[in-house]
Amino acid sequence: MTLSTTDSLAVYLASLPAPDLARVVTTAPTVPEEPRPRTLRHLAVCLADPETALLGCSFLSRGELQLLEVLWAVADERPPGGAARLGRDAGPRLDDDPVVVVDPDVVLALVGGPGTAEARELGPALDTLTGRVLAWPEDGRIRLHPGAASVFPLPLGLGAPAYPLLLGQRAEDLRTIVRELGGLPAGRKDDTVENAALAARLLGDPDVVRRVTSRLDPPARAALDELAEIGIRRDPSAAWGYYGTRPRPGDPLARLRRRGLLLATGDGWEMMPREVAMALRGDTYRVAFEARPPQVPTAVVDRDAVFRASAAAAAAAVDTATRLLHTCAVSPPQLLKSGGVGVRELRRLAKELACDEAAVRLWLHVAESAGLLAADADHGQAAPTTAYDAWLDGEPAVRLLALVRGWVTMPDVPMLDAAPASARRQVPPLSATGDHGGLALVARGALLRTLGGQDPGHAVADTAALARCIAWICPTPFRHGLEDIIDGPVFGLGAADADAADGGWPASAWGSGDATAPLPAETSAAERRIAVAVAGDAGDAVGPGGLGGLGDPGGPDGPAAHPGDGLPPTVPCDCPDCREVGEEIAHAFRGRFDAAAFTDATLREAAALGLVAHGALTALGGGVAVRHSAAVLLAAAEELLPPAARSARFRTDLTAVVAGPASVELARLLGGCADAEAHGPTGVWRFSEASVRRHLDAGGTAPGLLADLADIAVGGIPQRLHHLVHDVGCRYGQVRAAPAAAVVYSDDEALVAEIQRHSRLTALGLRRIAPTVLLSGQPLDRTVAALRRAGYAPAAETATGSALVERAEEFRVPGTDRAAGWPVALPMPEELSDGWRVWAADVLGRAAAPAPVLGAKAARLREAAPLLGPEDCAVLADALDRGSAVRVAATAYNGEPMTSTVAHLAMAGDSLYMRPPNGRPALLPFRLETLWMVLPADD
Repeated sequence: MTLSTTDSLAVYLASLPAPDLARVVTTAPTVPEEPRPRTLRHLAVCLADPETALLGCSFLSRGELQLLEVLWAVADERPPGGAARLGRDAGPRLDDDPVVVVDPDVVLALVGGPGTAEARELGPALDTLTGRVLAWPEDGRIRLHPGAASVFPLPLGLGAPAYPLLLGQRAEDLRTIVRELGGLPAGRKDDTVENAALAARLLGDPDVVRRVTSRLDPPARAALDELAEIGIRRDPSAAWGYYGTRPRPGDPLARLRRRGLLLATGDGWEMMPREVAMALRGDTYRVAFEARPPQVPTAVVDRDAVFRASAAAAAAAVDTATRLLHTCAVSPPQLLKSGGVGVRELRRLAKELACDEAAVRLWLHVAESAGLLAADADHGQAAPTTAYDAWLDGEPAVRLLALVRGWVTMPDVPMLDAAPASARRQVPPLSATGDHGGLALVARGALLRTLGGQDPGHAVADTAALARCIAWICPTPFRHGLEDIIDGPVFGLGAADADAADGGWPASAWGSGDATAPLPAETSAAERRIAVAVAGDAGDAVGPGGLGGLGDPGGPDGPAAHPGDGLPPTVPCDCPDCREVGEEIAHAFRGRFDAAAFTDATLREAAALGLVAHGALTALGGGVAVRHSAAVLLAAAEELLPPAARSARFRTDLTAVVAGPASVELARLLGGCADAEAHGPTGVWRFSEASVRRHLDAGGTAPGLLADLADIAVGGIPQRLHHLVHDVGCRYGQVRAAPAAAVVYSDDEALVAEIQRHSRLTALGLRRIAPTVLLSGQPLDRTVAALRRAGYAPAAETATGSALVERAEEFRVPGTDRAAGWPVALPMPEELSDGWRVWAADVLGRAAAPAPVLGAKAARLREAAPLLGPEDCAVLADALDRGSAVRVAATAYNGEPMTSTVAHLAMAGDSLYMRPPNGRPALLPFRLETLWMVLPADD
């Protein structure tokens, strides 16, 4: 009996020890935290979700993807549509579950043969696939997760097996194919299955394929060799019918169709059967398998220099982020109508922070990702969140860890987007319109893991080699251009030919190259599919006669149809067709990164946070790379950033020097009465009449300021600073201004007369109405500003005569208050591993226990709900009898997973409904066959 994917997974999971089972579950994205599956069948249903395979492939290395592609290429069956349906569609059925198994001996033969170095490297790669439930052993064969079918629609450029393709052909075409292959077709006209099986056996014999293909004329043979590497074609002029197109006179493809070497699959697509392509590639055909990443050259680095650079960068990061958030609180940047912070606001912030626009873009993204800054679309501005205040009160090390967490979980690469050479349209910060998705997180993690694998005390000496290594470790987030893709067999040019051509294009580019040459490692299945699809849609743009036509090179579809000046048509030029192909490929890889540019930008971002210095990981960066606990990361951050300084040393030149990052109280005090001149490890603030007056305008007094400064002073306050504060305090308020438009008055008549005659105040239109009172023709704010520019220290008043306190208003937007979570830097799987180990041991214990004896109702439920285990059926049967509440997990009619607590259940056919005592019966939004877990409501 053939097991379904769910049953096969349950058998495999039962063979694992508890630690391995816990490790599988913690890496799978489809296993819920709550409620956790209680049985292996519950767990198997979760893992059978296609998302498990799709996301699992995103974390595979190039070698592991190559192995998985080989497994799919030689699989006994490929699911139609390329996706498993369990747990997603409204009605998953086990009899529709595709069974995909592989013979390991066939894989060994393709990779290099038993005993070879490549074969010995298969074990670790296969262990990774089993750890992510992309493949697992079953009866001496390898079972594949059907959800990964959409990742490899045309693995290794090989089409589907011959038999399912032949079943879709017309009966008369099948008889023709059998006769052309040397067989005797069945006599009955409607015996399609028998003729398809006979043709499949003939095509599966390499000797028959070679004998038939040896008799083809040169145009047909050239088209055949091209298809042997591509596996599929589409005729742009084909009707959207199932049986292909009418043969054209002299069409070499017609001769291939008559022999079953090219079979129609519908909508103008035609495919070469897998057996034919393998026979043409020959017995010596081998696939590329890069088991190990490229080497990254390293150089010895001074650890003390790394520490010093890391500490300086960490201090600068905290300081810059703090000043940026304060600036956004006092003067929030305005958002564009389309969303995000525009160039004008970026330049303003860069000028105020004395840094470049790329740095502003970086810290805006980091602050947003850390939950410290948010875009307020209602008011059209970006401002700090309520979490900013809690972050500001933390120690520098805690604030740094919050920024590191924001950077690690950031979905964008700001310094890459801000690069002048970036071909992408620069997306405004905080616009939430980035197209990278989760690719940046995956690629950033690969970079950190790569750096973490270097020897301690060594730095990367070649960033280009590092980029190649990262692209091997995690190839999914990175893109390729048209020139990269055509260098492979997709367009008929092997890697060896490209090297030998020395800038030229060999004859193999016309499709007559060695079909047994190994595929270049840089070309993935997705790239083949994209290249072939867009080439077919673009018309006869590339390939001999175009990949979409594969016509006679001498005919109207030949090289002369391509406008390239004497070049083979596989070379992209500036013609509209080639540009269209390039644009389609660029669109297909939209959101992906250029590996070299991404590596350079990410290293600069990591260096700005103190995670990387001089090309080497710092202690903090290494802790993030290996995902240490929050306590370990906090200790590393505290080594870089000492506790916040709460005192300052005052000098005779009217400056205050703070060694280290200032505490929030110290920064507020000095920022209110002095002007910052230097930021970083050592802060410098300078006092002046204007700065002291600013403190008095905010409601302070000169004696109070001197007392506050004395509390934080190291070595006392210099006499010069004492005199400055005292003099400004004595003169402050001698002149007062109140709104009339404005009234200026003073107790000193001589001072009032002096102000009236002052040459720099004539624009105010001052008029004396009393010995101590002047009327101003300008509003209060302009009058006060003019008096201050003239050297006076006016005290502004309100209309009631009270002092007008001038403090900068700070804006906040609602946000998640993460203060309770600090100092949490990153979620660490190790913190959950103990709980998952206990859970795994409990689940395995349940599986080993004897199955409960089911009653009649539970047995009927077992038949109607094949995804439920015996325990679930017993609980549901008891709930039906007693009317008690149960907690169920199922797939709703709309295809979405759902979890709900229901009571007063009744059964009707293949569905459940609620029958409350005092209400109308209500049908539940799922069927029994989609129900995959039932728990008691009080569990």
